[in-house]
Amino acid sequence: MGFKKILGKVADKIEEKAEDIKESRAEKKRKQEEFEIQLQKEKEMVIDLLDKFTINELGTFCREMIGRSPEEEIKSKLEDKIEDEEKQGWKEKLHTIRPNRLETADRKTYYDFIEKCLKEKEIKFLQIKDWALGKQIVMPSHFDKNIDTDSSRMEFEKIIEKISQFIPEKFDLEQDFEDQLVIYLKANFPKSRIDRQVEVGNNDRLDVLIDDKFALELKVPSARADLRNLKAQLEEYKENFPLLCAVIFEDILSNKSVNKDLREFADIYRRQLNVPTIVIEGERRPRHYEWFKEIQ
Repeated sequence: MGFKKILGKVADKIEEKAEDIKESRAEKKRKQEEFEIQLQKEKEMVIDLLDKFTINELGTFCREMIGRSPEEEIKSKLEDKIEDEEKQGWKEKLHTIRPNRLETADRKTYYDFIEKCLKEKEIKFLQIKDWALGKQIVMPSHFDKNIDTDSSRMEFEKIIEKISQFIPEKFDLEQDFEDQLVIYLKANFPKSRIDRQVEVGNNDRLDVLIDDKFALELKVPSARADLRNLKAQLEEYKENFPLLCAVIFEDILSNKSVNKDLREFADIYRRQLNVPTIVIEGERRPRHYEWFKEIQ
């Protein structure tokens, strides 16, 4: 084999090796970039979740799940500093300033503390998630990032269409209206899980939740204030339930001004809050109807 031929083969091998190294470095860089993107996503998920916690809940979580809180770390560091300064002959001065130097943790302190514990693998995101669900700080739908997919929205639209066809019997209380609607939904969606009066934090209760993602808030208004309150509820619930629908009963025999307000607010819910709103017309039974019937 000629010398030039040997050199050519060696050059080819060197070139191949260099190409392999280049590809290896590119692959390594790609994996590093993917890792950093994933890390950033996880960090955003953690902060998004912790934003739902109160300061007291953050403290309770740290003590229960990590075994200590940032306040304890602050206190420990301060005590170490005081001890060092005392050794340097600052006893009298420290005695007067010690109480003012104790600090409390703010929200950012908790975030930094929990992020550090996540990096050091003292805690996992799954544990934060399970704790938040267990304490009902958030609902399961908070973690379903694909909840607003085309298939889910199509399914939600089918539910909305079916509710718009609902014809209630005469009833007295709002709870009776809810009873009738739930029976109707169970008959039309037998495979779905339908929960009533679901706790959503701050002692609030969502009227109806279907398959943990389709939320319904019902209202049988008797005054404009009821409709204003419903607007506030919808604004709050929409944070955890993107697929939310308002179902309002309009009593065709009631005061016309109430029905006028109802139509006005229904339009506000649709346009301003982007919440589908169904108005169900019907007749409401007079209060204590059975009692009046007996004495006639």
